Amino acid sequence: MATEKENQKEQSFYSYRSVAKCLSAGISFLTDHFWHLVKLSLPVAIPLCLVLAASIYVSSDVSLLANPVNLLMTEGVLTFLLVLLTAAFVGFVFNMVRMKSEELDLRTVRLKDAYKKPFFKLTVNAFVVSVIFMVVAFGFGWLMMKSMMREAHDMSEVVENVVGAIIVLLIMIAVFVPTGFCLPNVELGEGSLMKKFWKGYKLGWKKWAKLFALTLVVGIIVGVVSILLMSPAIVISLMQRNASLSLLEGDAVHLPSLFPLWEVVVLLISTFLMTILSWIQYLPLAYLYASVKDDMGEDKGALPMI
Repeated sequence: MATEKENQKEQSFYSYRSVAKCLSAGISFLTDHFWHLVKLSLPVAIPLCLVLAASIYVSSDVSLLANPVNLLMTEGVLTFLLVLLTAAFVGFVFNMVRMKSEELDLRTVRLKDAYKKPFFKLTVNAFVVSVIFMVVAFGFGWLMMKSMMREAHDMSEVVENVVGAIIVLLIMIAVFVPTGFCLPNVELGEGSLMKKFWKGYKLGWKKWAKLFALTLVVGIIVGVVSILLMSPAIVISLMQRNASLSLLEGDAVHLPSLFPLWEVVVLLISTFLMTILSWIQYLPLAYLYASVKDDMGEDKGALPMI
């Protein structure tokens, strides 16, 4: 008799699952093919972790701290590259998800297969969705805060601002939780990009509770592990930044001569592990999306695969 674990592995991608099973299936997706997926992802994972490490490193560089304009320009370029490379990584992840949904054996996928035409389309989709998220999130947040917050002159107005901030936070949670299905629907659905985006958002509203539950659990897991992974990088970067600021103020703090090298090594290791961890942000969500599609009896479109 097959075990429960074997039955779960044999279950098709577009099948109904509870929130807990979506989380379990997403983690199993990664662990079952871990080393092979890591090897396939290196062409996008390595540049991504390099840019992420560089964006942290420049914030502690003495020459850039002395010139705020150059620092701002450098951070702007790195942010653009970070968004672009993150989109490429997301495109790769959903390319693997598509192959899984087509019931292909991921162990047979080679490097050239992983970066065929669907990868580039998925990357462009992820980049556009990322830009939309950033623009809407910052714009909506700024408008909400501007409408709810007032200049405080006494304690009652301070309390009003605190209550207003809480209300803004709750509204933003309510409004932005459904966006969790925008990316999966854009990457896995059919139709024009914007049509898929809005359809995913409406689907998120219909399944708000499930989406919120999975987002909360995944957020806690990723948040806790991220703190553990990034703590060495944050500590060593703060040490370098404080030393750089002390030098600019004429009271230099002398760090070991190899300290910058160790900082780079720690940053690269931490950011690479964070890049691998980011799989957990997308895979359970993809399984929940597939579960909802199956539960609602919708057609599951797919791009032509290898």
